[in-house]
Amino acid sequence: MKKIVTMKNVLILNSDVNLKNFTKQILKKETKIIKKYPPTNRTGEKTDGGTGLGYDSLTSRFFHFNVLNWFDTNQLRKEIRRGYESYNNLKDTPIFVQCWANVMRKGDRIEPHIHMDENISPIHALPGHLCVKVDGSTNTYYDGNPVCNANSQMVFFPSTMMHWTNTYLGDDERITVAFDIYSEEWFNYDVFEDSNGNGCWDTDEECMDIDGNESCDVAACNGVWEGNNDYVRIFLNGYASSDPEYGKGEDALDFDWQQISGPNVF
Repeated sequence: MKKIVTMKNVLILNSDVNLKNFTKQILKKETKIIKKYPPTNRTGEKTDGGTGLGYDSLTSRFFHFNVLNWFDTNQLRKEIRRGYESYNNLKDTPIFVQCWANVMRKGDRIEPHIHMDENISPIHALPGHLCVKVDGSTNTYYDGNPVCNANSQMVFFPSTMMHWTNTYLGDDERITVAFDIYSEEWFNYDVFEDSNGNGCWDTDEECMDIDGNESCDVAACNGVWEGNNDYVRIFLNGYASSDPEYGKGEDALDFDWQQISGPNVF
């Protein structure tokens, strides 16, 4: 991995990931994932992540699969860690990674969006992406500053930074792998409070209204209030599959927690 350039708050690296293998696997799984999972986020709301790629896109299923669970991703894991450590000037800290794939075709573009609202938490994830199959005809803009996409390019940037692409005009697929890197501190931060102090989410303030009927649909009590740990376990409940190809366990709550942090701690 070689550093190409550092813009303000943006780190651009050249990776050594085997792109041919990623291209093959992503295109092979794209249709199956789209058919199997709904385009929903942790609250059950329809979303394409604010990208504008639409509800029929692989991107809109980002919450239901993790590329790091698919095949031999050791090199990608290493380079994500190296990039994270270089960006934050840290070493040997646990990181938790949610990783998905984006497939764009002629006429597609990614609309301006961010990965985390600064009002949600003072502790943010670190997003990034790897260009797997691009033809150099698109730029990604970070707060308006263009970066020409190139194969093997890996970029890290703040989760609150607005970013987007211009319209893709190539004849083949444009493929990238995107990820959000969470620190251990993030998972230990209490975004939501246990208002009655009993270690459960069991009041209107502690529950999530998934179906929009203004009543609590999801509650959990594991006897220990762990801030974002419980936030992730609870909000991911109900969206797991029993399909072993995607690493799904019998317990949706446990599996989806592992999907982000279990096997992908490195």
